[in-house]
Parts: sequence; structure tokens; C-alpha cells
Amino acid sequence: RFGTDDFLVVTWPGYELADARSDRLPAILAEKDVDGLIARVDTSRSTIRTLVRDYRLPLAEAVDRLRGLYVGRDGKSGCAVFTFTARGMDNRRDTLEFVKSVCEKDLGIKRSDLILAGYPVVGDYGDRIVRESLQRSLGPCCLISTIIAWLCLRSLRMTLAIFETGGLASGLSIAFVTLSGAKWGGLSSVIPSLAYLLSLSNTLHLVNYARSRDNRRVIYRVIPMGWKPCVLSALTTSVGMLSLSLSDYPAIRVFGFFCATGVLGSLVCQLILMPVLIDLAWDPRQANALITKRNRLFEYVVTHPTRLVILFLSASIIAGAGLPALRSDLQVERNFSSRADVMQDIARLEETLGPLEQTELIIRFANAT
Repeated sequence: RFGTDDFLVVTWPGYELADARSDRLPAILAEKDVDGLIARVDTSRSTIRTLVRDYRLPLAEAVDRLRGLYVGRDGKSGCAVFTFTARGMDNRRDTLEFVKSVCEKDLGIKRSDLILAGYPVVGDYGDRIVRESLQRSLGPCCLISTIIAWLCLRSLRMTLAIFETGGLASGLSIAFVTLSGAKWGGLSSVIPSLAYLLSLSNTLHLVNYARSRDNRRVIYRVIPMGWKPCVLSALTTSVGMLSLSLSDYPAIRVFGFFCATGVLGSLVCQLILMPVLIDLAWDPRQANALITKRNRLFEYVVTHPTRLVILFLSASIIAGAGLPALRSDLQVERNFSSRADVMQDIARLEETLGPLEQTELIIRFANAT
């Protein structure tokens, strides 16, 4: 009922109560905000004028009351607070760009001088570093996984077939989100990776089914043996993801739905594309050699069970030693480097104005009608 409560605090070096440039902001926004991104803007000067005009407070008292909120500790520094609409929050990157453009073109303030803080800035920065980390990691991860797959399969054609199927499944998951008009964020960036890994896992199983002793053509022995495990795996994963759609948080609901969609899309790739590629890339000589090596591995596992159990238990204990140290935190910005621009802006603003925290105030009326 109360709309969005996400706000953006903007100030700049030398912004004092005597600076009249901020008075032009409401008129500028009314003219240029054609997309309805900003619900309202409150400045230090406009808030002081409201207290003086509507509540008959002396100017000095009004300034003192707003100290630490709209007025700095020195009683001179000021700021502007932009409240976003629901559309503005859904398109926060465009909204932030719009605010920066208005300050630069209409108020004559350089972008580099602007100090911005608030949840929209923190959220946009989080989305940006997730995208950048994925872009940096994508190439090395593909290279490492390709090498590992080749070492296991010892067939370049089979390796390329597996990664082609996984890449198509990942691309389909991206297409589902993009074509639906949904916005990409830090959480949704995980969806392509999930679709890729599930496709990779199931297609490896299909390759192993092809190595059976059945004398029929490869494609005719892969599909009858492999469709049930692939379908069960995809369905159980998609049902688990769909359960997230019951969350109270819109971002998690969208994430769960598109994860399930991406998983089912990867299933289609596995059952339609992969058997054909296996059939085309199948080399009986390499397959027989791998079957011989696999039999040796099975023999070692059967003859040394105690040694392997101790090895894997030790590895699990070492890998899980840090689990008790994990802590959850609702303060997202604590996960960012103190040297990040967004964190430095928050520190500068808190030093000038006061603590930047969102609080909720509940007002109860005794005889409400």
C-alpha cells in the first residue's frame, strides 16, 4: 500500500544549504522523466522550507531538527533524496544513469564529483560485479572443464559434442529470461551455469550408456537406457527450483521459475541432440580402450574399499572444516571491498551527513476510522 521505499541519496563536494541549484530538480524531473522512474525528490532546502512554512518553525530550529538527516553535522552541508517508483527500481541502472545525466547536464555537476548512496546503488554495484566476475571466469572454466572431459573421454569429437549440448542448454536458459522481458541480476546470473552443469552431467551418463555390450547402433541403445535417468534428474531438480516460486521475495520467485525452465530446456537438448552427436562421434576402438580402463578402475575400487573410504572421509573432513565459520549477513555491502567506489561514497556521505540506514516506523491511531 505504501509503494517503494528505496531511495537514492545524492550530494557533491561543496553542496551547502546556500546552493540553490537543487531547487530546479523537481521541475527538471517533471519535464524529463518521461518513463516515470522517479516518484519524488526531496532536497535539504525544500524540506527546510516545508518545516518553516507549514509548521511555523524558526529557520535555526528547522535546520537543527534535520541535522544528520537532510543537513550535515556542520549545519551547512545538504543533499537530495530521490525516491524511486516501482518501475525505477526494476530499471535501477537506467534510473541511476538518468539521475547522473540530470545532475551533469542541468545542474553542471561532473559525474566524477557526485556522491551517491542507498540501496539502488548497492544493488546495481552487486549486479555489476557478478556480471564482471562471470565474464572473467567463463573462459578459464570452459578451458579447464574441456581438458578434464578430454582426459576422461580421450575423444576430442565426443568432448566437443558434450560441450556443444551444454552450451546450447545454457543459451536456451538465457533466451528464456531475455525473451520474457525479465531483468538480469546477480541472482539470475546463476541460471545459465546451472543449466550447463546439469546438461554436462546427464550427457556424460549418456556416453557411458553408449558403452554397453549391446550390439545395436549407438543411437538405438543410448535413448532406451538413458531417457529415464535424465528425465528423473531434470524433473526432481526443476520441482525443487519451482518450490522457490513460493517465496515472498519477487527476485527469488523469478529465479526459481527460470531455473526450472532452464533445467527443462537442458533436458530437451540432452534427449534430442546428444544421442545424435554421440552416434556421429562414436569410435569403437576408443570406446573399447576406455571400457578396459574402466574395468581396471572398478577392480581397484572393489579390492581396496577400506583405503578409498578413509581417503574420501579425510578429504570430506578437510573440505568441510570451514563450514562452522560460515555466517549469514543481511548487510550486503559488508561483502564488498572497502576500496570500491560505492563503499567510499557511502563512507564520505556518512561522514558528512550521518548514518545511512533504512528504518521502519509504525504509527498507530487510537480511534482510526
